[in-house]
Amino acid sequence: MQSSAWCRCRDTAELAFGPYTVLPALNSTFNNDNLPEPQTQSLRTLLKNVPIGKFETWITHQVNITALTGEFTAMGEALMVHANGALLARTTFS
Repeated sequence: MQSSAWCRCRDTAELAFGPYTVLPALNSTFNNDNLPEPQTQSLRTLLKNVPIGKFETWITHQVNITALTGEFTAMGEALMVHANGALLARTTFS
């Protein structure tokens, strides 16, 4: 379980899953023109390195999800993403 360092993501991670690790690549890139592409590339690399048959849970921001998958998400929405970044499934928690 990995999360952005931003408070809403940390709160979500802790309340939904318990212990988590902050992964700086999950931090928002909103209003920071220097970060989006290198940060997205870092997430793509991490995603490709998830072992076959395993999964990871990442708590992050819409701007990162869109950069990684091309998909827009609603507040509280979760995406299941293939190692190549393709959308496999989505659900909304309320």
